[in-house]
Amino acid sequence: MTESVAPTTEPSYITKLALNAAPFNNKVELALYFGGGQAGHRLNLLLHLVRASDKVVNLVAEQGYGKSTLLSQLQQRTGDEIRLCFIDAEQHADITAMLGQCLVSLGVSQDEIRSADDPIAVLKTRLAQLRRLSITPVILIDNGELLSEDLRGEIDSWLSWQADQGFLLQAVITSKTPLLLSGSVQARLQTVTLPALSETEVPAYLLHRLNSVGYHGETPFIEKDIKRIFQQSSGNPAIVNALAHQQLLGVKPVSRSSTLLDLAAIRYLRRWTGLGIVVLTLALLLVFQETINQWLTSDETKRAIDDTTVIIETEEAMPTVVTKEQAQRTELAALIAELPGPEEIEPLKPIESVVKPLVRPVQKDNIPAIAAPVKMTPITFNQDWVMQQAATDYTFQLMGSWEQEEVYSFIEQYALVGDVAVFESMRQGRVWHVLVYGAFKDKQTALKASAEWPTPLNTLPSWLRRFDSVQQQIKNKAVIE
Repeated sequence: MTESVAPTTEPSYITKLALNAAPFNNKVELALYFGGGQAGHRLNLLLHLVRASDKVVNLVAEQGYGKSTLLSQLQQRTGDEIRLCFIDAEQHADITAMLGQCLVSLGVSQDEIRSADDPIAVLKTRLAQLRRLSITPVILIDNGELLSEDLRGEIDSWLSWQADQGFLLQAVITSKTPLLLSGSVQARLQTVTLPALSETEVPAYLLHRLNSVGYHGETPFIEKDIKRIFQQSSGNPAIVNALAHQQLLGVKPVSRSSTLLDLAAIRYLRRWTGLGIVVLTLALLLVFQETINQWLTSDETKRAIDDTTVIIETEEAMPTVVTKEQAQRTELAALIAELPGPEEIEPLKPIESVVKPLVRPVQKDNIPAIAAPVKMTPITFNQDWVMQQAATDYTFQLMGSWEQEEVYSFIEQYALVGDVAVFESMRQGRVWHVLVYGAFKDKQTALKASAEWPTPLNTLPSWLRRFDSVQQQIKNKAVIE
């Protein structure tokens, strides 16, 4: 892994590139949001789940992947039909503070909160009022893994409340690893993973961040820089930011493995310096041994020679010392050999959900091949076709939107042909446009089927539904012409 330099408040390259702000800080800033690739798909899925289902969504990703940014975008994209309460588990450590935050966000006055004998009863009443007004209350919880057991139990209780309209409260909870909730809430849980940036997304991500703060021109990152940034970050956006900042500052990356090798070399030198002096001294004694013997002729000299002979015998007994040296060298060589080089370090892998992927492989003979993008009439079938399908058959719901044009654009963008249908229903007094794709005799056939979906369609989130539930939705919430 590479040590990265954290972005400063005002990096020196701001003036050089004519920027109006720092592009690669890790603050949650709406203007810097990169909606391309997988992040944009996940945002659309969150909006769809909040608007068209009663799911409790668990957004799972490692630190630095952009979970908080996605929650901020979700707040910006929802309209009056949804009322949000945002909680950061890192800052709310007790039930009272969290409850007060939710009551205020859901429109309860401060006077009513202060005078309430049972604030939790006030919250339940307010949720029921919003539901009767066709407004969906949603609690957004960031850093959900930091919730205490008491807080998690309290939230489980809130999410289990029901009335005639169904569950009173929905939720989107972010965490580093999948959450485990209780009872009926766990049954509603929908895990959504947020993947890392792919290698093809990194250059677009970097240029988007620069353009968002006023940059004009070609990217300042050469292909070699981008490849290195991707390899060292494994696509983690926070690390990509730090490495890009470091690159623009002109700071040479400091490899941790290089640092360890330097420390090993220092230990090596210290260990062998003293021994080298001893060996050199003994070598000099051996070189001048004959001269010393000629000088010493008296009895005292003979005794000295005998003493010297003892020293020589000690020298001849050096294999013990040499063996120790060799062992030390072997130990050092093994230490250095075990240190991974930059090319040997395995990059961090994105977290994998314990829940099966939302999009699954499809067989060619069960769904038409998807042609290359061409201009075409987007809709093959309408809701009449949906109503004619067998109730026990299955289809994939790919998206829903208030805007019909968004559905058409989606069909054209992914070149959908064959069993493509769009139907309409009413939500919160407005027309809701839904896109479904394919018709399968059973769930196993549908799931087996998706292996043949081409990229990028096979990476998009989808919802496998039985036709009877779709047909019931059309009947119960039909659009009155």
